[in-house]
Amino acid sequence: MITQKVAPHPFFREIWERVEKKGPKPTLLRNVVTIPFPVFNQKILQLDQPFIESMILAIYFGDVFILKEAFPKEWMISLRKEIFKKGQETESSFHKMVESVPDFHRIIDSSIAKNYSFESHKHSHYFFPWNNNQYQLFERTYGRWRVIKLLAGLHPEEYEKNTPKDGVVDRIQIVQYPSGTGKIETHSDPYLNQRLILSGIMSKRSVDYQSGGVYFIDKQKKKIDIESKLDIGDLVIYFPTILHGVRTIDEGKKPDWNSPEGRWWFGPFSNSTDMQENRHTGFGVSEIQCK
Repeated sequence: MITQKVAPHPFFREIWERVEKKGPKPTLLRNVVTIPFPVFNQKILQLDQPFIESMILAIYFGDVFILKEAFPKEWMISLRKEIFKKGQETESSFHKMVESVPDFHRIIDSSIAKNYSFESHKHSHYFFPWNNNQYQLFERTYGRWRVIKLLAGLHPEEYEKNTPKDGVVDRIQIVQYPSGTGKIETHSDPYLNQRLILSGIMSKRSVDYQSGGVYFIDKQKKKIDIESKLDIGDLVIYFPTILHGVRTIDEGKKPDWNSPEGRWWFGPFSNSTDMQENRHTGFGVSEIQCK
């Protein structure tokens, strides 16, 4: 468990403010870059200025970074098994992000997907820091998340003590994209609360499923599949407006929402709550003109 102290520093925000003046927010993939998480972690905490400036610039111009071995593989596998079991033992439900919202899970199939801003078929489990859950999600995640928040120009403990009335809260979403149906259409994620998306990898293609997976749209408007580069425990980070999605997992296979098979994903995110007016959300690619 990473419990390191992460100190705030205005240096990161100052770099972002300079970089953001160089052009509009990115929408298309430029490069996929792989770095061992311990190397990344050390350079951020040591305030390695050349490394940090080059990374922020690369992210803003469309690079996606894969931070290898950010989480213990054994924990991620154990966690998805526990989450699946809990989902089988409790009813699917929905709760708006208002004060005292409980942890819950929801099966989002084709009948429910139309209620969202972009289409997805998935089984999502939602966790909030004020609820006591047996998985130690926030205790195990914040050591890494704070470093990412720092890189994004935030205070490393930004939003941690917030509740829905404050407008923005930290939330961890664990998602299963079931074999035969799991997918998410090309979309852009919200960016106002954080400059970086975090995507933890909890499963492996060719082991837990055979086809489909995450892709990004590049400058030739092609879907670039990156699943072959990903291993359980990796953490993928990128600017939220980079267009991406998930191809149908094991397309053609008979869907079974009661099976643990499929692609699993771990997503810490700072969300605008339902107590905030004009709540900032993501949107499907069909709603914008790519440039």
